[in-house]
Amino acid sequence: KLREFQLQQEKALLQRSLQQAKFNQKRAADLLGLTYHQFRALLKKHQL
Repeated sequence: KLREFQLQQEKALLQRSLQQAKFNQKRAADLLGLTYHQFRALLKKHQL
């Protein structure tokens, strides 16, 4: 249950950061303090 919740929150955070950055993935990654490649890996993990 906890892991499920964490995954849901992670996905929501990715979606919000993309919206805030107007779907510019580099900018969204910067907002989250991630590298572009880390961000892309999370998008793939969550099938976004």
